[in-house]
Amino acid sequence: MSQESRIQEYLEAGNCMTNLDALRLFDCMAASQRCTALRKKGVPIVTDMIDTPSGKRIASWRLKVPFEDAK
Repeated sequence: MSQESRIQEYLEAGNCMTNLDALRLFDCMAASQRCTALRKKGVPIVTDMIDTPSGKRIASWRLKVPFEDAK
């Protein structure tokens, strides 16, 4: 099973994922590229920026929920 398909399955299960999650769970060092490839295949992935307690900002990916377009 490819990294892309494992990431897609993980996100479809309702999880969100950061770069560190991708590295730990899927040995993936290029999570943003995997998410971009999945988007090109039609997977509705949303990127959220999260502020950490140390003041850094990191990306977190999740699937778009259907009602988000209604805003």
